[in-house]
This record gives sequence, structure tokens and C-alpha cells, in this order.
Amino acid sequence: MKMSSVDAKKIPTAIVIGAGPAGLSVSLGLSYRGWKVNLIEKYNSFEIRGASFGLASNGIKALEEIHPGTVEEKMIGAGRAVKLPSGGLLLPWWMMRDALLEQVQETKSNNNSTRIGIDLHMGLLVESILDESELVKVKFTNGETIEGDLVIGADGVHSSVREILGLPKNQLTGSKVFRGSVEVKIQLEEQDSDISSSSHAEQSVSLLERMLTKGMVPLSATYPGMHFFVLNFHPHIKGRMCWVFSTKDPSFNAEQTSIQSFVRKHESNEEKLANILAILNASTEGSLSSYTETKVTDFSDDILSQYDGRWGGKVSEVTLCVLTWHSFV
Repeated sequence: MKMSSVDAKKIPTAIVIGAGPAGLSVSLGLSYRGWKVNLIEKYNSFEIRGASFGLASNGIKALEEIHPGTVEEKMIGAGRAVKLPSGGLLLPWWMMRDALLEQVQETKSNNNSTRIGIDLHMGLLVESILDESELVKVKFTNGETIEGDLVIGADGVHSSVREILGLPKNQLTGSKVFRGSVEVKIQLEEQDSDISSSSHAEQSVSLLERMLTKGMVPLSATYPGMHFFVLNFHPHIKGRMCWVFSTKDPSFNAEQTSIQSFVRKHESNEEKLANILAILNASTEGSLSSYTETKVTDFSDDILSQYDGRWGGKVSEVTLCVLTWHSFV
């Protein structure tokens, strides 16, 4: 696939669908390289969510190339990013999004001469994508239309762009992900936050309360085919902890085997086992029995070549990318 021919004197225009981390980062990259960008978001506002986000080492390198210092200053420096043994980071999803959003908004500053401004359009839903000669036209459900030289679908694993263009569907990875949250009733006053220094306080608080004092990721455990971790950074509710249990073990059946029994079978550390069971036993039955099966989409050259010319126009006249980022909670 190749991009349509563009007049060398004309500023090329990209239409990026989806203003999550993928859409924000690719918009910044294009803006740095002299592109005008129309960034489209279906929601009317940006919300803070309690999801966790795994940023791999190659993603860190990509962000540093797009905007040097973003990871170190906005994420690690803020004290809410946990460095993983793999070289990646674990951090709140909204924190990652907001760090990139701030850079996008700065492109409209009159004092910024290194980038072309990015126009952010909120509350727009894509209705159709049409290839017209050397331009691609995106029509929205409110009747508005935007034209450009390039369309980038960055609207996630359930991409509407991918569906409209008849591109490959999601495929199951074989990984089951359980998610839950627990609201911990904090009995101690704010001034007694240094729990570890008081033996009396140690005796008066529950295991869950103690976990609240242990940082953003107070608990993490990995077993064969399974990973469990607890996250303590819910943006709205003080004392709310989220947990994630993921497994690729094909023999795991939530209807026949409880998460608790699975952990008991593998965890030999009594203290860690007690902490895990404490948060699981405080969770709802629904969160312990229902799960999401993660999905991926194959966009290899071999797969995309099968779709040439099947979306109501000539794919060769416009480059299409569909980008996804994964979050865990």
C-alpha cells in the first residue's frame, strides 16, 4: 500500500481516529514531521479511569523518539510508574494518556514553532470512509465531513475503522483476564499513615489496609501460566484497590476451579498467599467468575494484501493503519 501523491507545496493532512495513547502518539509524530492532523475522539470529554497500562521497552523507545523526556519526566518522574524486570513500565492508563494529551494541546500554542498544530475533534462517531481521487473523506454520524491524505485507525481492539473497511477481525490469544476491585475501609486517621513504625497500629489494621501503604503495586505474583497483581491508584475513591488475574493455562475453568484454589496450589509463601486470599475473598462473586479473553488483530503484509480494493475504493491510494494499545484493568 502507498499514500496518494501529494503536491509538494501542500501541507499533507492526516485524519487520526481515536484519541487514546495510540492516536495521541501517532498524531504527535506526524505533527513533528510537518503534517496537519485532525484527531477524532468519539467521547465528549477525557475521563480519569482506574486502569493499569503496560508499556513495553520498545514502546518507551518510540515515545522518546516522538517526544524526548515524556517517559522520564511525565511518568517515571511523577512517581506512579513502576519499572518492570523486562525493561518496561506499569502505570495508570489515564496517566499515560494525559501525558500525551498535554503535548498534543501544546501544539496549538502560538509559541510553538517546531510542530504544526493538531486539531482535536471531540464527540464524533465515524459513519463511513470514502476514497475520492487523491483524497480520503471521513463522514461522521452528525453529518460532518473531514477530508485528508491519510486515514489512521487508532480506535482500539474493537476498531470501528477496521469494521467499516472490512479488515481482519480479532483473534483470541488464549489468555483469560479476570478483573476486580475492593474498597478498603480505612480505620486509621491520616496522621497514622506510617503503619510500619507502630506495632499497635500493625495489630489494629487488616491485611488490606496494610496493602494500601505499600505503593502503587503492593502485590505481584507470577506462577506457571498465570499472573496476579494488585494496583493501588484508583483516581476517584480513596482506599479502592484493583486486582488482575490472568492465565494462559488452557485447563483453567472458572466454573470448576476457583482463583483461590489455583493460587493455593502454586503459592508457597504464606504471607503472600494470605494477602492474595484477603483481596480475593473481599471481591464479588461476579468478578471471580467472569473474565475477558484477550484478542489481537493480524495486520501483517500477507494478511493486508488479501484486502486490497475491498473497501469501496482503491487501498493503494491511501495508507491505512490500525493501532491498538492494551490495558489490564
